[in-house]
Amino acid sequence: MKKTFTLLFFAVIMLMANKSTAQCDAPVNLQSSFGSNVSSFNWDPVSGATYAFQLKFSYSTNWLTMATGLTSNSYSYTGLFQSATFNWRVISYCSAVDSAFSASQTYIVPCEAPNTPIASNITGTTATVSWTPAPVNSGQAPAFTVSYRVLGSTGAWILATSNTTATSVNLSGLSSNTTYEWCVNKLCSYFNSNPLIGQFTTQYIPCDIPVNLQSLISAYNQIYLSWNNVNGWANYYVQYKKVSATNWTTVYVPNNHVTLSNLTKETIYDWRVMANCTNANQSVYSAVKQFTTYSNPCMAYGNNVNEGIDYFSLGSITRVSGKEVGGYYKSSLSTDLVKGSTNNIVTISAAYPQGIGYGDYYAVYIDYNKNGTFTDAGEQVVAPSVQIISQSSNYTSTFSVPNNAPLGLTKMRVILRRPTSAIVPCATGFQGEVEDYNVNIVTSGNFTLNNLSVSKNNEETVEENNNVVKITASPNPSAGVFNIAMPLGFDVNRYEVVNANGNAIQKNMVSAKLNFQINLSSQSKGMYLLNVFDKNGNKQTAKLVLQ
Repeated sequence: MKKTFTLLFFAVIMLMANKSTAQCDAPVNLQSSFGSNVSSFNWDPVSGATYAFQLKFSYSTNWLTMATGLTSNSYSYTGLFQSATFNWRVISYCSAVDSAFSASQTYIVPCEAPNTPIASNITGTTATVSWTPAPVNSGQAPAFTVSYRVLGSTGAWILATSNTTATSVNLSGLSSNTTYEWCVNKLCSYFNSNPLIGQFTTQYIPCDIPVNLQSLISAYNQIYLSWNNVNGWANYYVQYKKVSATNWTTVYVPNNHVTLSNLTKETIYDWRVMANCTNANQSVYSAVKQFTTYSNPCMAYGNNVNEGIDYFSLGSITRVSGKEVGGYYKSSLSTDLVKGSTNNIVTISAAYPQGIGYGDYYAVYIDYNKNGTFTDAGEQVVAPSVQIISQSSNYTSTFSVPNNAPLGLTKMRVILRRPTSAIVPCATGFQGEVEDYNVNIVTSGNFTLNNLSVSKNNEETVEENNNVVKITASPNPSAGVFNIAMPLGFDVNRYEVVNANGNAIQKNMVSAKLNFQINLSSQSKGMYLLNVFDKNGNKQTAKLVLQ
């Protein structure tokens, strides 16, 4: 019995001795998480133990002891390098032998996405998108990339900025009345954050009206038209017609320019443009512009910004005009010229919008042989020998019609040009203007003259078969009121004032009066024709300048 007790006592002592020298258990079930720039680590508790926490970059061989003597089974660290990959482990300390390190765990620090997407300052074509950054990791300034696209589209995102430290971006060039989605990602060293996505809808705006309509002649029956693109454009419609026509021809145009062909030569056309926008809206048509086609094959037109023909007369042709569309005008006016006649008087006046004379010359051509050109011998009937140096003063020249000129209707061309080079009948783009008229070569039995010249004292002079009578208009130019004095022997019956479009803007009876007054103060500034008739219908003409 005594022996049995002794053996039992020694067994207990040995058990207690073995227990006091047993090794601590290593931590197990290691877990990690991330939130608000805080990395959290935890593990199952070991009874009676404290802990040490170690960490290292995954590519490193050196462990860093981040904490020792931890009394709880967790550890947190703020500002760990976002998007980096780490390894971590834990060791237990007991009153007996310390545990081995736990198995190493991999931990990838997330790149934390921004939050609170806001769209503001939204117009039909622009918007501002902003966001709130997540907390930054230590020593690293946040940067972002921003993209956008039409909501529901399958196309690629449109990059607004690839790298910005700002927390807002302005978007432009958007289509009106359209919903967009946009996204922002935080940029980190190894990968970017998940996207923060927001939406906004642009305001409705109508499709803008095209502006800056331009025309450029490329052939006598062809013209190139262009205009500025409107915001959000998809395509356009161009309409054109002859000025005398009622109905428009409509052309679909995929760009902001078009070439129109098969036009009528020597014709003024109206044209206008309407825009179709990507938001399915349409603009109204633009204001009507005009262009002029030219003669075939001898094309001629000038640049009449600074000078142009404002008065021309020959025989029964009398025309007062302003700036011509495209520096060219095809008139329907005609006069008879007697085959073999002499002393046919041409009268011309030039307008200088700035009141500065540029010293232009003029020439007149008649296509006697009717071959469509003016370059044959004898067809320059007035050579450019007279220089025009005064604003709105008349200059005259005379010419003779050849005895062998073919009878019938043909074309006459009048050219005013700044003297940079000799005048030729078929030039384009020079400083000046071109006007085409008709003349009818007849025999002497049906010829009449009614030609106008001007004296140097601002008195209009009418020359009838070398018998000179005078219509005096003073002051001329005038701000509105003209005092008209008729010569003795002209039995005045009535008068009319005609504007540059050939329309009579004032008519009155002035029977048996040698002096009367005309008031044009309600009219636009420019040149007008005064036609005075006697009781037999004979007409005398004077030019009135309203300024």
